[in-house]
Amino acid sequence: MRWLALLLSVYTFYYLFSSISGYETANSDSADQLPEVKQIELPKPAPELEAEEQWLAYTKEPKKADKTNPKAKDPKKKEPGYPVLSVDGINYKLLGIFQDASSPFIVLKGPKPKPIKLGVGEKLKPGVYLKNVSSREILLSRGNQTITFNLFERSDNG
Repeated sequence: MRWLALLLSVYTFYYLFSSISGYETANSDSADQLPEVKQIELPKPAPELEAEEQWLAYTKEPKKADKTNPKAKDPKKKEPGYPVLSVDGINYKLLGIFQDASSPFIVLKGPKPKPIKLGVGEKLKPGVYLKNVSSREILLSRGNQTITFNLFERSDNG
């Protein structure tokens, strides 16, 4: 029985290898001849449209500040990233708005390192008092004049 299985296996291998078409030996003359490769032509780049050329030229130009726009920002002057309340040329940084049991108060950081707690009716500096604190603005009074500090001003970022 083993001899029969061996004989069938050998016959199967012979049958499979003889049925492969194009099977050639390494000594064949046709193996030395390779087909000639045609030259590959690369596609030519498409010419740029006039609008593309104008856009590329525009993007390469240096940016100029619009002098007709009064809100155009000077690149040398940087605005702080926090709310600033200016009173008589002194900038106060708004640190927070708080509600006490009796009334609201604000905390400011002035030129001195110690923060300033300012309640409604209290003096910021001689002649300048906190008049009112609302959800939209802070009002200071200087004599008959009212200084308004809007809490949620829109930024002009486009």
